[in-house]
Amino acid sequence: MMIKEIQTNLQSELMLVDDLILKATESEVGLIQRIRESYIKQPGRKKMRPTIILLSAKCIGYESPKIVELAAIIEMMHLATLLHDDVIDEG
Repeated sequence: MMIKEIQTNLQSELMLVDDLILKATESEVGLIQRIRESYIKQPGRKKMRPTIILLSAKCIGYESPKIVELAAIIEMMHLATLLHDDVIDEG
């Protein structure tokens, strides 16, 4: 099965991950607003980390809303490292 097929099967969970990320990053700060908008609108966003977490849980038959939360947390950590790297590199 190709990654696109897997993500199609996980579409509702991946949407919940996006919703949690947007909710967690709500802010009055303009820079934060721009970052979260670009996150959602970013073309070709692969969502590999959340996909791996969600798929792993399904493979072992584990079902809990906490899996979606974990997937969102891992994705936010990844995004934070990318942002930090961009700031350090002045990218």
